[in-house]
This record gives sequence, C-alpha cells and structure tokens, in this order.
Amino acid sequence: MKLIAGLGAAAAAALIAAPTAHADTNSYLDYLHSHHAGAIAGFSDFALIIGGNKACVLPPDQVAAVAAGMPAVSSAVYDAAHHELCP
Repeated sequence: MKLIAGLGAAAAAALIAAPTAHADTNSYLDYLHSHHAGAIAGFSDFALIIGGNKACVLPPDQVAAVAAGMPAVSSAVYDAAHHELCP
C-alpha cells in the first residue's frame, strides 16, 4: 500500500513539475498574420490552425505535400507553427 501511495505521489510531483505546452493558437495566428500575411491571404483562421497542427507532427516535406502547389503557404504555416504552436 505504501508503494502505491509513493508512486502516486511521484506521479503527481512529475505532473506539477512538467513544463507547460507551447501550443497557443492566438499567438500562432498573430505570428502568421504579422510575418506571412501575403502567403496566407484568403485562408480562414480555421484552415490555418488545422494546417499548423499538422505541421507540428509532420516533417516539412510532408507539410509541403499537403499544401501541394502552395510552397509559400506550407512554408509559412510550418514556420509559424514551430515558433508558436507546437509543444
């Protein structure tokens, strides 16, 4: 019983000490609009957030494949996501 209580306390301490995630959609969108406004013109914030979330888990070449024919958009989304959105 003491072992279980000790493990529970250790797990709780680890969660309290864990760093917070970096994901913030508002700062991501602000970054996109201030650094890449020309590249993302015409895209909804919803579409940009979906793209940013994909950019957090895909390598750059696969992000470019998702946005085939739009290299400026995929580059902008990847850049902004890795500055502001990805943990």
